[in-house]
Amino acid sequence: MRNLILTAFLFASTYQNAVAGWDGNWSIFTNTNNQAAVTRSYKRLSGNVAIPNSVDGIPVVQVGGEGNVFGDSSTNITSITIPDGVTIIGDRAFSDCSSLTSVTIPNSVTNISQYAFAECSSLTTIAIQDSVMSIGEGAFFKCTGLTRLDIGNNVRNIGKRAFGLCKSLTSITIPDSVISIGDLAFNGCLSLTSVTIPNSVTFLGEEAFYKCTNLTTVTIGNSVTRIGNDAFYRCTGLKSINIGNSVTSIGDMAFKECKSLVNITIPNRVTSIGKDAFSECAALTNITIPDSVVFLGDGAFRYGCTSLTNVVIGNSVSSIGNETFLHCSNLASVTIPNSVTNIGNNAFTHTGLRSATIGNSVKSVRRFAFSNCTNLTSITFPSSVKIIEEGAFYGCTRLSSITISPGTRIKGELPSHIKINQK
Repeated sequence: MRNLILTAFLFASTYQNAVAGWDGNWSIFTNTNNQAAVTRSYKRLSGNVAIPNSVDGIPVVQVGGEGNVFGDSSTNITSITIPDGVTIIGDRAFSDCSSLTSVTIPNSVTNISQYAFAECSSLTTIAIQDSVMSIGEGAFFKCTGLTRLDIGNNVRNIGKRAFGLCKSLTSITIPDSVISIGDLAFNGCLSLTSVTIPNSVTFLGEEAFYKCTNLTTVTIGNSVTRIGNDAFYRCTGLKSINIGNSVTSIGDMAFKECKSLVNITIPNRVTSIGKDAFSECAALTNITIPDSVVFLGDGAFRYGCTSLTNVVIGNSVSSIGNETFLHCSNLASVTIPNSVTNIGNNAFTHTGLRSATIGNSVKSVRRFAFSNCTNLTSITFPSSVKIIEEGAFYGCTRLSSITISPGTRIKGELPSHIKINQK
Protein backbone atom coordinates (compact mmCIF):
# COMPACT_ATOMS: atom_id res chain seq x y z
CA MET A 1 0.00 0.00 0.00
CA ARG A 2 1.41 3.39 -1.04
CA ASN A 3 1.03 5.99 1.68
CA LEU A 4 0.81 9.76 1.89
CA ILE A 5 1.16 11.78 5.10
CA LEU A 6 -1.96 13.88 5.83
CA THR A 7 -1.37 16.39 8.61
CA ALA A 8 -4.86 17.83 9.09
CA PHE A 9 -7.43 15.19 8.29
CA LEU A 10 -10.56 16.19 10.14
CA PHE A 11 -13.34 13.70 9.43
CA ALA A 12 -12.95 12.12 12.87
CA SER A 13 -10.96 13.29 15.84
CA THR A 14 -8.91 10.08 15.96
CA TYR A 15 -7.70 10.67 12.39
CA GLN A 16 -5.59 13.71 13.08
CA ASN A 17 -2.18 13.16 11.47
CA ALA A 18 -3.56 10.12 9.63
CA VAL A 19 -1.84 8.22 6.84
CA ALA A 20 -3.63 8.16 3.49
CA GLY A 21 -3.38 5.35 0.97
CA TRP A 22 -5.17 2.91 -1.32
CA ASP A 23 -5.11 -0.80 -2.04
CA GLY A 24 -6.31 -0.81 -5.64
CA ASN A 25 -9.98 -0.92 -4.61
CA TRP A 26 -10.46 1.58 -1.78
CA SER A 27 -9.12 4.90 -0.58
CA ILE A 28 -8.06 4.43 3.03
CA PHE A 29 -6.85 6.44 5.99
CA THR A 30 -5.05 4.82 8.88
CA ASN A 31 -4.77 6.43 12.31
CA THR A 32 -2.09 6.05 14.97
CA ASN A 33 -4.10 3.26 16.62
CA ASN A 34 -3.65 1.14 13.47
CA GLN A 35 -7.32 1.49 12.54
CA ALA A 36 -8.59 2.21 9.04
CA ALA A 37 -11.29 4.36 7.50
CA VAL A 38 -12.57 3.41 4.06
CA THR A 39 -13.51 6.65 2.32
CA ARG A 40 -13.83 5.99 -1.43
CA SER A 41 -14.09 3.14 -3.92
CA TYR A 42 -11.78 3.33 -6.93
CA LYS A 43 -13.90 0.91 -8.95
CA ARG A 44 -17.30 1.49 -10.48
CA LEU A 45 -19.49 -0.75 -8.37
CA SER A 46 -23.12 -1.82 -8.70
CA GLY A 47 -25.67 -4.10 -7.06
CA ASN A 48 -24.78 -5.62 -3.72
CA VAL A 49 -21.67 -4.21 -2.05
CA ALA A 50 -19.89 -5.42 1.07
CA ILE A 51 -17.57 -2.95 2.77
CA PRO A 52 -14.32 -4.76 3.71
CA ASN A 53 -13.78 -5.46 7.40
CA SER A 54 -10.04 -4.98 7.04
CA VAL A 55 -7.45 -3.75 4.56
CA ASP A 56 -3.94 -5.27 4.57
CA GLY A 57 -4.76 -6.70 7.99
CA ILE A 58 -5.80 -3.32 9.41
CA PRO A 59 -9.36 -3.35 10.83
CA VAL A 60 -11.86 -0.94 9.27
CA VAL A 61 -13.64 1.13 11.95
CA GLN A 62 -15.08 3.93 9.82
CA VAL A 63 -16.84 4.15 6.47
CA GLY A 64 -16.95 7.48 4.67
CA GLY A 65 -16.07 10.95 5.82
CA GLU A 66 -15.09 12.54 2.48
CA GLY A 67 -18.43 12.45 0.68
CA ASN A 68 -20.13 9.51 -0.99
CA VAL A 69 -18.03 6.34 -0.81
CA PHE A 70 -19.09 5.21 -4.29
CA GLY A 71 -18.64 8.45 -6.19
CA ASP A 72 -20.17 8.42 -9.67
CA SER A 73 -21.45 4.86 -9.26
CA SER A 74 -23.56 5.68 -6.20
CA THR A 75 -26.84 5.43 -8.12
CA ASN A 76 -26.05 1.82 -9.12
CA ILE A 77 -25.79 0.44 -5.56
CA THR A 78 -28.81 -1.60 -4.38
CA SER A 79 -27.54 -3.19 -1.15
CA ILE A 80 -24.79 -2.38 1.35
CA THR A 81 -23.39 -4.59 4.09
CA ILE A 82 -21.33 -2.79 6.69
CA PRO A 83 -19.06 -5.19 8.60
CA ASP A 84 -18.88 -5.74 12.34
CA GLY A 85 -16.24 -3.54 13.89
CA VAL A 86 -17.26 -0.32 12.11
CA THR A 87 -18.13 2.31 14.72
CA ILE A 88 -18.65 5.40 12.57
CA ILE A 89 -20.60 5.92 9.37
CA GLY A 90 -19.06 9.15 8.15
CA ASP A 91 -20.47 12.34 6.66
CA ARG A 92 -22.43 11.70 3.44
CA ALA A 93 -20.99 8.17 3.24
CA PHE A 94 -23.93 6.77 1.27
CA SER A 95 -25.82 9.93 0.32
CA ASP A 96 -27.59 9.97 -3.05
CA CYS A 97 -27.55 6.18 -3.40
CA SER A 98 -30.93 6.48 -5.06
CA SER A 99 -31.26 2.75 -5.90
CA LEU A 100 -30.32 1.53 -2.43
CA THR A 101 -33.06 -0.72 -1.03
CA SER A 102 -31.24 -2.50 1.79
CA VAL A 103 -28.51 -1.68 4.27
CA THR A 104 -27.16 -3.73 7.15
CA ILE A 105 -25.85 -1.66 10.05
CA PRO A 106 -23.96 -3.81 12.59
CA ASN A 107 -24.37 -3.30 16.31
CA SER A 108 -20.82 -2.02 16.57
CA VAL A 109 -21.82 1.34 15.02
CA THR A 110 -22.11 4.15 17.60
CA ASN A 111 -22.43 7.18 15.35
CA ILE A 112 -24.30 7.82 12.12
CA SER A 113 -22.88 11.11 10.89
CA GLN A 114 -24.50 13.98 9.07
CA TYR A 115 -26.28 13.22 5.79
CA ALA A 116 -24.88 9.67 5.85
CA PHE A 117 -27.92 8.25 3.99
CA ALA A 118 -29.47 11.47 2.70
CA GLU A 119 -31.62 11.15 -0.43
CA CYS A 120 -31.49 7.36 -0.54
CA SER A 121 -34.95 7.52 -2.09
CA SER A 122 -35.46 3.74 -2.60
CA LEU A 123 -34.65 2.77 0.99
CA THR A 124 -37.89 1.55 2.61
CA THR A 125 -36.82 0.26 6.03
CA ILE A 126 -33.90 0.84 8.34
CA ALA A 127 -32.92 -0.79 11.63
CA ILE A 128 -30.70 1.38 13.81
CA GLN A 129 -28.97 -0.88 16.29
CA ASP A 130 -28.84 -0.46 20.07
CA SER A 131 -25.14 0.41 19.83
CA VAL A 132 -25.91 3.71 18.04
CA MET A 133 -25.84 6.74 20.35
CA SER A 134 -26.13 9.61 17.89
CA ILE A 135 -28.01 10.17 14.64
CA GLY A 136 -26.41 13.15 12.94
CA GLU A 137 -27.83 16.12 11.11
CA GLY A 138 -29.72 15.07 7.99
CA ALA A 139 -28.65 11.43 8.42
CA PHE A 140 -31.72 10.14 6.55
CA PHE A 141 -32.87 13.44 5.06
CA LYS A 142 -35.20 13.09 2.10
CA CYS A 143 -35.29 9.29 2.16
CA THR A 144 -38.66 9.59 0.46
CA GLY A 145 -39.33 5.84 0.26
CA LEU A 146 -38.68 5.15 3.94
CA THR A 147 -41.84 3.73 5.55
CA ARG A 148 -40.54 2.02 8.66
CA LEU A 149 -37.89 3.03 11.14
CA ASP A 150 -36.56 1.16 14.16
CA ILE A 151 -34.40 3.32 16.42
CA GLY A 152 -32.10 1.53 18.84
CA ASN A 153 -32.55 1.83 22.57
CA ASN A 154 -29.35 3.77 23.27
CA VAL A 155 -29.73 6.68 20.84
CA ARG A 156 -29.43 9.91 22.79
CA ASN A 157 -29.54 12.57 20.10
CA ILE A 158 -31.63 12.84 16.94
CA GLY A 159 -29.97 15.55 14.91
CA LYS A 160 -31.28 18.48 12.93
CA ARG A 161 -33.19 17.33 9.80
CA ALA A 162 -32.32 13.72 10.66
CA PHE A 163 -35.52 12.39 9.07
CA GLY A 164 -36.71 15.56 7.37
CA LEU A 165 -38.86 15.12 4.24
CA CYS A 166 -39.19 11.36 4.73
CA LYS A 167 -42.66 11.72 3.26
CA SER A 168 -43.56 7.99 3.31
CA LEU A 169 -42.67 7.38 6.97
CA THR A 170 -45.89 6.23 8.66
CA SER A 171 -44.78 5.56 12.22
CA ILE A 172 -41.85 6.00 14.52
CA THR A 173 -41.01 4.87 18.03
CA ILE A 174 -38.66 7.20 19.85
CA PRO A 175 -36.89 5.21 22.59
CA ASP A 176 -36.68 6.53 26.13
CA SER A 177 -32.91 6.93 25.79
CA VAL A 178 -33.35 10.01 23.56
CA ILE A 179 -32.75 13.35 25.29
CA SER A 180 -32.72 15.70 22.29
CA ILE A 181 -34.77 16.02 19.10
CA GLY A 182 -33.15 18.59 16.84
CA ASP A 183 -34.63 21.35 14.70
CA LEU A 184 -36.56 20.06 11.66
CA ALA A 185 -35.89 16.48 12.76
CA PHE A 186 -39.14 15.13 11.25
CA ASN A 187 -40.33 18.08 9.21
CA GLY A 188 -42.36 17.21 6.14
CA CYS A 189 -42.99 13.60 7.19
CA LEU A 190 -46.33 13.74 5.42
CA SER A 191 -47.46 10.17 6.25
CA LEU A 192 -46.64 10.20 9.96
CA THR A 193 -49.88 9.74 11.94
CA SER A 194 -48.85 9.67 15.59
CA VAL A 195 -45.84 10.33 17.76
CA THR A 196 -44.99 9.84 21.41
CA ILE A 197 -42.10 11.87 22.77
CA PRO A 198 -40.82 9.96 25.81
CA ASN A 199 -40.12 11.37 29.26
CA SER A 200 -36.38 11.24 28.62
CA VAL A 201 -36.53 14.03 26.01
CA THR A 202 -35.62 17.45 27.41
CA PHE A 203 -35.16 19.37 24.14
CA LEU A 204 -37.67 19.61 21.30
CA GLY A 205 -36.26 21.74 18.51
CA GLU A 206 -37.78 24.33 16.23
CA GLU A 207 -39.89 23.00 13.35
CA ALA A 208 -39.32 19.49 14.70
CA PHE A 209 -42.60 18.23 13.17
CA TYR A 210 -43.31 21.11 10.79
CA LYS A 211 -45.82 20.26 8.07
CA CYS A 212 -46.52 16.70 9.19
CA THR A 213 -49.97 17.10 7.68
CA ASN A 214 -51.34 13.64 8.60
CA LEU A 215 -50.16 13.70 12.19
CA THR A 216 -53.32 13.31 14.31
CA THR A 217 -52.09 12.60 17.85
CA VAL A 218 -49.06 13.76 19.81
CA THR A 219 -47.92 13.04 23.35
CA ILE A 220 -45.12 15.19 24.75
CA GLY A 221 -43.32 13.67 27.72
CA ASN A 222 -42.84 15.19 31.13
CA SER A 223 -39.23 16.33 30.71
CA VAL A 224 -39.64 18.70 27.75
CA THR A 225 -39.44 22.25 29.07
CA ARG A 226 -39.95 24.19 25.85
CA ILE A 227 -41.91 23.53 22.69
CA GLY A 228 -39.78 25.19 20.03
CA ASN A 229 -40.86 27.76 17.47
CA ASP A 230 -42.91 26.22 14.63
CA ALA A 231 -42.62 22.78 16.28
CA PHE A 232 -46.02 21.61 14.95
CA TYR A 233 -46.70 24.41 12.47
CA ARG A 234 -48.97 23.30 9.61
CA CYS A 235 -49.80 19.94 11.20
CA THR A 236 -53.23 20.41 9.67
CA GLY A 237 -54.54 16.97 10.71
CA LEU A 238 -53.55 17.25 14.38
CA LYS A 239 -56.62 16.58 16.53
CA SER A 240 -55.18 15.75 19.93
CA ILE A 241 -52.06 16.75 21.84
CA ASN A 242 -51.05 15.96 25.38
CA ILE A 243 -48.43 18.41 26.66
CA GLY A 244 -46.18 17.22 29.48
CA ASN A 245 -46.33 19.01 32.80
CA SER A 246 -42.75 20.35 32.68
CA VAL A 247 -43.32 22.64 29.70
CA THR A 248 -42.81 26.29 30.66
CA SER A 249 -42.70 27.88 27.21
CA ILE A 250 -44.68 27.43 23.99
CA GLY A 251 -42.73 28.99 21.12
CA ASP A 252 -43.76 31.28 18.30
CA MET A 253 -46.11 29.60 15.80
CA ALA A 254 -45.73 26.31 17.67
CA PHE A 255 -49.23 25.13 16.67
CA LYS A 256 -50.05 27.59 13.89
CA GLU A 257 -52.41 26.22 11.24
CA CYS A 258 -53.26 23.10 13.24
CA LYS A 259 -56.67 23.38 11.63
CA SER A 260 -58.12 20.15 13.12
CA LEU A 261 -57.15 20.83 16.74
CA VAL A 262 -60.39 21.06 18.76
CA ASN A 263 -59.02 21.61 22.25
CA ILE A 264 -55.76 21.71 24.09
CA THR A 265 -54.81 21.78 27.76
CA ILE A 266 -51.99 24.14 28.57
CA PRO A 267 -50.12 22.91 31.68
CA ASN A 268 -50.08 25.23 34.67
CA ARG A 269 -46.29 25.58 34.58
CA VAL A 270 -46.33 27.40 31.24
CA THR A 271 -45.25 31.02 31.69
CA SER A 272 -44.94 32.12 28.06
CA ILE A 273 -47.07 31.61 24.95
CA GLY A 274 -45.31 32.89 21.84
CA LYS A 275 -46.36 34.96 18.87
CA ASP A 276 -48.97 33.22 16.65
CA ALA A 277 -48.69 30.10 18.82
CA PHE A 278 -52.27 28.98 18.01
CA SER A 279 -53.17 31.26 15.12
CA GLU A 280 -55.35 29.81 12.37
CA CYS A 281 -56.46 26.85 14.50
CA ALA A 282 -59.87 26.81 12.84
CA ALA A 283 -61.43 24.00 14.93
CA LEU A 284 -60.27 25.23 18.36
CA THR A 285 -63.41 25.84 20.42
CA ASN A 286 -62.13 26.85 23.84
CA ILE A 287 -58.90 27.71 25.56
CA THR A 288 -57.88 28.17 29.16
CA ILE A 289 -54.74 30.19 29.72
CA PRO A 290 -53.54 29.10 33.18
CA ASP A 291 -52.58 31.47 35.98
CA SER A 292 -48.92 30.60 35.45
CA VAL A 293 -48.82 32.42 32.08
CA VAL A 294 -47.26 35.89 32.25
CA PHE A 295 -46.48 36.53 28.58
CA LEU A 296 -49.05 36.18 25.81
CA GLY A 297 -47.48 36.92 22.43
CA ASP A 298 -48.87 39.02 19.60
CA GLY A 299 -51.41 37.22 17.46
CA ALA A 300 -51.47 34.14 19.68
CA PHE A 301 -54.98 33.21 18.48
CA ARG A 302 -55.42 35.47 15.46
CA TYR A 303 -56.92 34.93 12.04
CA GLY A 304 -58.54 31.55 11.47
CA CYS A 305 -59.58 30.65 15.05
CA THR A 306 -63.16 31.02 13.84
CA SER A 307 -64.60 28.30 16.12
CA LEU A 308 -63.21 29.80 19.33
CA THR A 309 -66.18 30.63 21.58
CA ASN A 310 -64.73 30.58 25.07
CA VAL A 311 -61.46 31.97 26.44
CA VAL A 312 -60.31 32.04 30.06
CA ILE A 313 -57.34 34.33 30.59
CA GLY A 314 -55.30 33.52 33.68
CA ASN A 315 -54.63 35.95 36.49
CA SER A 316 -50.93 36.51 35.74
CA VAL A 317 -51.07 37.66 32.11
CA SER A 318 -49.59 41.18 32.03
CA SER A 319 -50.61 42.28 28.53
CA ILE A 320 -53.02 41.31 25.75
CA GLY A 321 -50.68 41.64 22.76
CA ASN A 322 -51.31 43.14 19.36
CA GLU A 323 -53.89 41.19 17.32
CA THR A 324 -54.12 38.46 19.97
CA PHE A 325 -57.71 37.51 19.06
CA LEU A 326 -57.98 39.19 15.65
CA HIS A 327 -60.76 37.63 13.53
CA CYS A 328 -61.96 35.22 16.24
CA SER A 329 -65.42 35.80 14.84
CA ASN A 330 -67.33 33.57 17.27
CA LEU A 331 -65.70 34.79 20.47
CA ALA A 332 -68.72 36.31 22.26
CA SER A 333 -67.36 37.34 25.64
CA VAL A 334 -64.10 37.91 27.43
CA THR A 335 -62.98 38.75 30.95
CA ILE A 336 -59.66 40.53 31.17
CA PRO A 337 -58.08 39.84 34.56
CA ASN A 338 -56.72 42.39 36.99
CA SER A 339 -53.13 41.47 36.12
CA VAL A 340 -53.40 42.97 32.61
CA THR A 341 -52.12 46.54 32.16
CA ASN A 342 -52.29 46.89 28.37
CA ILE A 343 -54.69 45.89 25.60
CA GLY A 344 -52.73 45.91 22.34
CA ASN A 345 -53.42 47.17 18.84
CA ASN A 346 -56.30 45.27 17.16
CA ALA A 347 -56.38 42.86 20.09
CA PHE A 348 -60.08 42.04 19.57
CA THR A 349 -60.67 43.37 16.04
CA HIS A 350 -63.36 41.51 14.07
CA THR A 351 -64.35 39.30 17.00
CA GLY A 352 -67.96 38.40 17.87
CA LEU A 353 -67.75 40.10 21.28
CA ARG A 354 -71.07 40.97 22.87
CA SER A 355 -69.55 41.75 26.23
CA ALA A 356 -66.12 42.49 27.66
CA THR A 357 -65.18 42.83 31.32
CA ILE A 358 -62.07 44.94 31.75
CA GLY A 359 -59.81 44.34 34.77
CA ASN A 360 -59.02 47.22 37.10
CA SER A 361 -55.30 47.35 36.31
CA VAL A 362 -55.62 48.15 32.60
CA LYS A 363 -53.92 51.48 31.86
CA SER A 364 -53.94 51.66 28.07
CA VAL A 365 -56.24 50.55 25.26
CA ARG A 366 -54.28 50.73 22.02
CA ARG A 367 -55.23 51.58 18.44
CA PHE A 368 -58.21 49.71 16.99
CA ALA A 369 -58.28 47.38 20.01
CA PHE A 370 -62.04 46.65 19.68
CA SER A 371 -62.58 47.80 16.09
CA ASN A 372 -65.27 46.09 14.01
CA CYS A 373 -66.78 44.31 17.00
CA THR A 374 -70.22 44.70 15.44
CA ASN A 375 -72.08 42.85 18.22
CA LEU A 376 -70.72 44.98 21.06
CA THR A 377 -73.39 47.30 22.50
CA SER A 378 -71.69 48.81 25.56
CA ILE A 379 -68.43 48.64 27.46
CA THR A 380 -67.21 50.00 30.79
CA PHE A 381 -63.60 50.86 31.58
CA PRO A 382 -62.16 51.06 35.10
CA SER A 383 -60.58 54.20 36.49
CA SER A 384 -57.13 52.71 35.96
CA VAL A 385 -57.43 53.33 32.19
CA LYS A 386 -55.48 56.50 31.32
CA ILE A 387 -55.70 56.45 27.52
CA ILE A 388 -57.90 54.99 24.81
CA GLU A 389 -56.18 55.42 21.47
CA GLU A 390 -57.66 56.31 18.09
CA GLY A 391 -59.86 53.86 16.27
CA ALA A 392 -60.41 51.72 19.36
CA PHE A 393 -64.11 51.37 18.47
CA TYR A 394 -64.00 51.95 14.72
CA GLY A 395 -66.71 49.97 12.93
CA CYS A 396 -68.53 49.01 16.17
CA THR A 397 -71.88 49.76 14.57
CA ARG A 398 -74.04 48.58 17.51
CA LEU A 399 -71.95 50.20 20.23
CA SER A 400 -74.15 52.91 21.73
CA SER A 401 -72.08 53.97 24.75
CA ILE A 402 -68.81 53.61 26.62
CA THR A 403 -68.33 54.35 30.28
CA ILE A 404 -65.09 55.91 31.45
CA SER A 405 -63.66 57.83 34.39
CA PRO A 406 -62.87 61.56 34.30
CA GLY A 407 -59.16 60.79 34.21
CA THR A 408 -59.37 58.74 31.00
CA ARG A 409 -58.22 60.49 27.83
CA ILE A 410 -59.65 59.47 24.48
CA LYS A 411 -57.25 60.10 21.62
CA GLY A 412 -58.96 61.01 18.37
CA GLU A 413 -62.69 61.24 17.73
CA LEU A 414 -65.24 58.56 18.53
CA PRO A 415 -67.85 57.63 15.92
CA SER A 416 -70.80 59.99 16.30
CA HIS A 417 -73.26 57.29 17.40
CA ILE A 418 -71.24 56.40 20.53
CA LYS A 419 -72.16 58.21 23.72
CA ILE A 420 -69.58 58.80 26.47
CA ASN A 421 -70.75 58.19 30.02
CA GLN A 422 -68.59 59.25 32.91
CA LYS A 423 -68.68 57.58 36.28
